[in-house]
Amino acid sequence: YVRWLRSRLNELFSAEDARESPRRIYVSRSQASHRQLENESDVQAVLSHSGYEVHHPETRSPLEQATLFRGADQVAGVHGAGLANILYASDAHLLEFFPNQPLCHYRWLCESCGHAYQNITPENPQTDKHGNFALPVKQLKSLLRREPDRPSAGKTSDP
Repeated sequence: YVRWLRSRLNELFSAEDARESPRRIYVSRSQASHRQLENESDVQAVLSHSGYEVHHPETRSPLEQATLFRGADQVAGVHGAGLANILYASDAHLLEFFPNQPLCHYRWLCESCGHAYQNITPENPQTDKHGNFALPVKQLKSLLRREPDRPSAGKTSDP
């Protein structure tokens, strides 16, 4: 189903849309009511140094969100609905941040889309999955330097 949905969505966009969107996107939750980064400014500085642009998908229309993510090759952000836009990217890497135990939603979506996937959790995980947390910046820098593994062709699970 995911492959069919992606092919239908891709028909709505031109190659021009992808070229105009940023290549590296940081999905900020600084305007969200929960699951915010306590060290947002530190994380933004690291990601900006690596070429990421800060975006708040919730301030855009669905069409603007799709256009934004269409040409992305790297997306990073705290687990939340804004990361679902990875569906619009054609060949991307998602780096997902969690306050505690990682969930598998976006890992599965990435596998279905052929995207690379990594996640990072705090050194002292929160007990509340919706709580604010600090991301280990040193670990983030290390992950940004490594090339992520991509799903093997034919071994993706298509929900």
